[in-house]
This record gives sequence, structure tokens and C-alpha cells, in this order.
Amino acid sequence: MLDRFTGSLETRARYSTLTDTPSATLRQDSVYSGLDAGAALVPVLVGWMLDRGHATMVFLMVGIVLLLGVGTVIQVKQRSAPGTATTQPQGS
Repeated sequence: MLDRFTGSLETRARYSTLTDTPSATLRQDSVYSGLDAGAALVPVLVGWMLDRGHATMVFLMVGIVLLLGVGTVIQVKQRSAPGTATTQPQGS
């Protein structure tokens, strides 16, 4: 069990050395801030909708968010395809 924890710390340390540029740190902080805000607001919104009898709207909202997530993954995958990188890391 402890091996899993220390393994994830090693992976995190390796990842953080790859993303130590200011723009990567800002981007990472923005993503985590968005996740925190969503985790705080969405349960309140869903509870409010369920209390008013809009269960169908909750499922519709979840479906739309999932489709947006799939679209985002496809877009990122296309941008990071081999041969499409426009910038090279500095200092290498």
C-alpha cells in the first residue's frame, strides 16, 4: 500500500520538473481552480434542480457536460499529434 503512495510521489516529482515554466504552472493552477469551483458549485446546483423536480434536466446537463469533455479530449489529442507542435522547449 505504501509503495503506491511513494510511486505516485515519484511520478508527481517527475511531472513537476517537466512543467516548471511559469505558463505551465499558471495553466495547471487554472485547471485545478476550475475543478475546485466546479466541485463546490455543481452539487448545490444539482440539489436545487432535484428539489424542484427537474431530474430530467439534471441528466440532460450531465450528458451535455460529458459530450463537451469528449470534444475537449479529441481537440487536445489532435493538437498534440506528432508533427503538429509549433514550439520547442527552451534550453534543450
